[in-house]
Amino acid sequence: TIEWAAKNRYTYAAFLVPMDASVRLYEKYREHAHAEGYEPDASNFAYMVCCVCADTDEKAQEIGKHYMWRMGHPLRGPAEYWAPPGYIGRRKPVRPTIASASGDRKPLHAMDYDELQDAYHLVVGSPQTVLEKLSYMKETLGFGSLLLEAQAGAMGHKETMRSLELLGRGVIPELKKL
Repeated sequence: TIEWAAKNRYTYAAFLVPMDASVRLYEKYREHAHAEGYEPDASNFAYMVCCVCADTDEKAQEIGKHYMWRMGHPLRGPAEYWAPPGYIGRRKPVRPTIASASGDRKPLHAMDYDELQDAYHLVVGSPQTVLEKLSYMKETLGFGSLLLEAQAGAMGHKETMRSLELLGRGVIPELKKL
């Protein structure tokens, strides 16, 4: 996918990929782009993350637990659902994971709520907290497009709309300045 995207100068988007792995994937894109004779910029990279914003960190933490269904149930299904044959190359398919301190990978569906946040698979907080986390991610990865999965599970309409309002008024405009 990366080679094809770079050859065609398409944006490459990573989702449910650990940040360290995304850095390596983006570097692979750069290598293929250089082989095609161009220097990719931020517009060639996108990153998707699950995100909820609330008026306070405490409220966001409460609402964000709705993402546990998203990170659990769907990822327990057949590997062919999220990684069809050929999607990740000729290597043996593996479940979406995050590196542990020992270098081993822990499946996302086995991670608890705090681990998902620590690994930046789930961004939860007040506008200031979310801005800090997304800014760190943007600086680390250098993406030009941020894709937010901004609703999950039984998260209510009112909570979803408030999260989008806070993101749209206080977070995204500041993030664009970076």
